Amino acid sequence: MSRSRTGRPSVSRPCVSRANTSRAKQGRSNMAGSSPRMAINGARGRMGREILALIEADSRQGTCALAIDQSTPPGEISSMAADLVIDFSSPQGLTRICQILAKHPLPLLSGTTGLDASHERLLRALSRKAPVLWTSNTSLGIAALKKALRSLKMLGEFDFHVEEIHHKKKVDAPSGTARTLQQELTSLKLKNLSSPVSLRAGGVPGLHRVWAIGENEWLCFEHMAFNRKLFAQGALQLALLLYRRPPGFYSVEDLLG
Repeated sequence: MSRSRTGRPSVSRPCVSRANTSRAKQGRSNMAGSSPRMAINGARGRMGREILALIEADSRQGTCALAIDQSTPPGEISSMAADLVIDFSSPQGLTRICQILAKHPLPLLSGTTGLDASHERLLRALSRKAPVLWTSNTSLGIAALKKALRSLKMLGEFDFHVEEIHHKKKVDAPSGTARTLQQELTSLKLKNLSSPVSLRAGGVPGLHRVWAIGENEWLCFEHMAFNRKLFAQGALQLALLLYRRPPGFYSVEDLLG
């Protein structure tokens, strides 16, 4: 992977030799015993940089075929020698990559948040041609938390509440993860479920709490991210599971079992 003078991975160009572009049409046929070639959409963002750093440190997790940002020409993306795409960009960036992959299908893992129904339609349309995973959080701990929340159904008379804290630069509030946790609680048909509460402060990577409060006791599930590395590691683990799957729209639970 080439690096700029700042020491950060360079973007808007291949991270591996252009000689690999002649293998672009091989798809995933080369993946029997080698690590997948990944395109990172949103390579200039915080998560994109984290993922690129992990790949550079340990090529067993994958190699970078192309680091994509908003200036990357569409033709360069459509001809890239990649086996899958990891997307942590923006709603606009996700739309762009989905439109390109509609013509040149590849597995797609997206953790971009702040989406609406039009983005879901794009993802589901692509899932008819390639495996697709959209998730608000790639932490395996959050996946375990979602399963644990199902036990709260037995506390039907309690009051339930989701809260989250993130760094000041996070745009969407409540976070995608908070909305996902809220949906999990809603699916339990709990009577006393309040709306999520969000706080933006400092440089907090992510803190989520789910409260169950009764007359004489309370229970709190808490997940704290120490740094963004855990999300990057989770994304790579999930991507390795996703790219072997047939076309379909997958959840984290589908991949982890």
